[in-house]
Amino acid sequence: MTKIYRIDPKSPNEAVLREVADMIKEGKLVAYPTETVYGLGTNALDENAVKRLFEVKGRSRKPISVVVSDLDHVERIAEPNEVAMKLMEKFFPGPITVIVKKKDTIPSIVTAGTDKIGIRMPDYKIPLKLAEFSGVPVTSTSANVSGKPSPTKPEHVMEDFTGKIDAILDAGETPLKIESTVIDTTTKPPRVLRVGALPLDEMKKVVGDVEVLDYKAYKPKAKVVAVFKGDVEEVASRFEGRVCIIKDVKDLMDVLRRCKDCDVIVFECVNLSEAVKARIESIADVIYD
Repeated sequence: MTKIYRIDPKSPNEAVLREVADMIKEGKLVAYPTETVYGLGTNALDENAVKRLFEVKGRSRKPISVVVSDLDHVERIAEPNEVAMKLMEKFFPGPITVIVKKKDTIPSIVTAGTDKIGIRMPDYKIPLKLAEFSGVPVTSTSANVSGKPSPTKPEHVMEDFTGKIDAILDAGETPLKIESTVIDTTTKPPRVLRVGALPLDEMKKVVGDVEVLDYKAYKPKAKVVAVFKGDVEEVASRFEGRVCIIKDVKDLMDVLRRCKDCDVIVFECVNLSEAVKARIESIADVIYD
């Protein structure tokens, strides 16, 4: 049975958070909101709990990041270099995941046998308090079945995991509706593995040049066409098959979830944040200006 807790993101009930934090410490699975997307949390120091997380998500053994409550917690589980510390001091808490060298306290199952760990400190009270009250690093992989878009609404999480995990914290729709930017600080230059909510230009101001990989997370099977200027319906008419035209895109993850059976997805990309535009570009097969 999955417990559903309705919680106010601005003034979360501390008793509820402590109850859920205890569940996490015990190795149970909990879905929780952040400023970006919903995460699936358990005790990252508990190998059996992490194994169950992989099984529930249907995910192969790939590295997963963790949420910490403060910089002191970072130093207990990782060895951040100078570049990482600059990013953390500037952008923590915020929508960025910083990859650093891990310490032996983190089980190898969390990092898929690598010596690196992704660290998150969300700009959102709920996950920060869960990490603080549990006293352990909390896994922060997205709360979706592997291959699906990241969940930005509690309904997405309930659809995938009701009856499969122990609790869901329902705080409504997430504010940013797009995942964190992920940067690996163990490489030279630092390598951006995922373009997300924190703009690249902001990071470059702190650490200089970065390498950006062509990372296409949750790319659908359909051809993705981004229309930044022009008539979206005219562009759509150029393609054959089941064409899905999406206007007024606000939540990219929700669009990709709804258009899973299309052959071609055509986005009208106007009045979007730079983060959402960057993510659309990262998954688009074709871009029209």
